[in-house]
Amino acid sequence: MSGRRIVWILTAFVLAMAQGAFAQSADRMYRVGYILTAPPKGPEQIAMRERFAQVMREGGFEEGRNLTNERRYTYNVQEQEARFAAELVAMKVDLIVTAGSATTLAAKRATGTIPIVMIGAANPERTGLVASLARPGGNVTGVSNISMDVNAKLYELVKEALPQVSRVGIVWHSGNPASAMAVKNEIPVVEALGMTPVPIDVRTAADLEPAFETILRERVELLDLHLSVVANAQSILAFAAKHRIPVVGGWTSITRGGALIGLGADYAEIMGRVGALVVKILKGADPAVMPVEQTTKTLLVINLKTATALGLTIPQSMLLRADGVIE
Repeated sequence: MSGRRIVWILTAFVLAMAQGAFAQSADRMYRVGYILTAPPKGPEQIAMRERFAQVMREGGFEEGRNLTNERRYTYNVQEQEARFAAELVAMKVDLIVTAGSATTLAAKRATGTIPIVMIGAANPERTGLVASLARPGGNVTGVSNISMDVNAKLYELVKEALPQVSRVGIVWHSGNPASAMAVKNEIPVVEALGMTPVPIDVRTAADLEPAFETILRERVELLDLHLSVVANAQSILAFAAKHRIPVVGGWTSITRGGALIGLGADYAEIMGRVGALVVKILKGADPAVMPVEQTTKTLLVINLKTATALGLTIPQSMLLRADGVIE
């Protein structure tokens, strides 16, 4: 038998084996677990989920065909994070998608083997989620947000739009490691701009009344809401509107609830990138050597309706820089 004939036979054999392996993979039902804050509400959040699903479909994974999604929602209840993580591990899911730092830490504590892909966790190397951004070294990877940079830029916008503000209430969640780290970084930023920071810890709804008392007692003139308090954001926004206190936040969707300024990561972009990472891992990639991606795109949204209600004038130069204006 000639050498060319042998090469042809071996090539045909390898191709047949590859086709068989592909068919076997295509027939397999994958199970992905999700620990998220809440179901999507409104067009923006629905579009984020659809972006993720689109990337998954393009990668060959479609719910109902070869993919089962197990979604769990914590509503920012810390006890739920650990419970859901243990539940998904017991189900032997192929991968866990987590939202934020605290949830990702809970999942990491529950398993050191099931891959975990995080959505927008802030500073994961500083909170102990990964060994480094370039080489995570464990079972966690994903997309990190840019909260530290956003905080500095947000206060620059505050100084530009509201130069009269002198006392800032920073509403944070002490049970969230990223939020705790952020508030430490924010305090010197606020002070450097000549304002007085007033940290206000809100972990649960039970903390709202004491928080409101602090806001009034400390004569707070502006509230900065961390994403970690999203479960209680509407109550805080309603209180702020009643007392004519402007609200800003390092996340854009807060403006839909009445906040004046929202500056944050483009989560539609993040969800697309998270979907791409999930596809790679389900196809065999090792999260330990998959660099944590960092989003560099920020969006600025301004609520002119709120500005009008508060009798405030937003500089035209800022409006021209905004990615979205609510009127």
